[in-house]
Amino acid sequence: FGAEVDYPLPTAFDDCGPIPVGLDEGRHPGEFFPLGVTRVTYRTHEDFHGTTYDCSFYVTVEWPRTIICPDDTTIIICPGQTAVNVDYTVRAFDDCGPIEVELVDGSPPGGLFAVGTTPVIYDTEEDRDGHFEQCSFLVRVLAEDDEPPTLSCPEVINAALPAGLSSVAVNFDVNATDDCPGPVTVECTPPSGSLFPCGPTTVNCTAVDASQNMSHCTFTVNVGIPVSVDVKPGVCPNPFKTSEQGVVPVAIHGSRDLDVSQIDPASLRLEGVAPMRWALEDVGAPYEPYVGKDDCLDCAGSKKDRIHDLTVKFDATSLREALGEVTNGECRVVHLAGMLMNGCPIVGEDVLKLLVPAGPEMVLTESTPDVAPSALIASHPNPFRSGNRIEYSLPVGGRTRLAVYDVLGRQLRVLLDEELSAGHHSMAWDGTDRSGTRVPGGIYFYVLAVDLVDGSGTVTRKQKLVLTP
Repeated sequence: FGAEVDYPLPTAFDDCGPIPVGLDEGRHPGEFFPLGVTRVTYRTHEDFHGTTYDCSFYVTVEWPRTIICPDDTTIIICPGQTAVNVDYTVRAFDDCGPIEVELVDGSPPGGLFAVGTTPVIYDTEEDRDGHFEQCSFLVRVLAEDDEPPTLSCPEVINAALPAGLSSVAVNFDVNATDDCPGPVTVECTPPSGSLFPCGPTTVNCTAVDASQNMSHCTFTVNVGIPVSVDVKPGVCPNPFKTSEQGVVPVAIHGSRDLDVSQIDPASLRLEGVAPMRWALEDVGAPYEPYVGKDDCLDCAGSKKDRIHDLTVKFDATSLREALGEVTNGECRVVHLAGMLMNGCPIVGEDVLKLLVPAGPEMVLTESTPDVAPSALIASHPNPFRSGNRIEYSLPVGGRTRLAVYDVLGRQLRVLLDEELSAGHHSMAWDGTDRSGTRVPGGIYFYVLAVDLVDGSGTVTRKQKLVLTP
């Protein structure tokens, strides 16, 4: 550290006129001088008697005193308040380190500042020559509330529609908080406790604080009809070998309250897997749906009730892939979702007892794309807000369908339905349905189905993704 210092050269003369001088100690004019004191000495040349003369002076380079104030600041307080404590920092230093500062005007750090504008002025301590530095800033305190309240909506509410009813009352809580005191009102349309029809209904909520600041949020109430589902009708406790081939039969039991002929079979999804075929027949009576995960023995009776049931066949290999990682003897709840012909969702569940053969088994999931004729490689980002891309590979080409479903098994949008060749492919989804309307935040599924061109069958893959609000 230091500075370039310029100074006039010393002069020397005798009776005959000027005589030359030279630098004997120190630095020349315009050269860099370090911090501190530097002695500079000049000496004349020898005269004819061998005598020289010299002169000296000192160059002092000091670190300038520096004081730093914060920028002007504005503090917003709630209406009705008259002052607020404000903390800040003022720093000052010279070449020896920090130096003291003195408050000349205003309030000290952490002090009380009234509504309005307050100037704050600080001086440094004086140096040995009586010099000091000064800085200042303004603190503006405004008594106004321009921040909206914080409104918290649930993500999705799922409700069951009792038999024989066209709508059901759904209660929900939507909470709002505000930084300033005073009432915060929350209104939702439809309000909590309203009758919600079968299907999805969007609820719009608004919160208003005492200063009329507003915030909004929305969520979806999904009302569906619970149905009695029996995987492998007549078999208990629904064993499912992970090496199983062929089909897995599933029955949706009809009753006096449910005419299964009104179900759209093509809309059904068992853990996201589409059905292969279906039929109407009487295979058993309805029972209370399975609601736990620790009991594999909750099965429907095989006694027929002379009411048509809808039996659906699902590909066993595709179901195995949809289950992901499994443990031998594990009881796994599987979910069935679909729609009636009128668009009303239906939901049901049953339990499988998973049996893993002894010895190594190839686990087929989305994360092991090389072991299947077609496989989902990745969807990214996941979770996502505005856009998601799914990538997959087809070692064998074929008719390829890629669609998006919600947790109720409703098809929201078909992204792809065409012949594709073998190789790597990708497709983007922007979070909208077939009408271009953005779907609410929640859990969704990609379902990829490929009719292999070599005639070896249809392969289905599923990928879960999360759309943030």
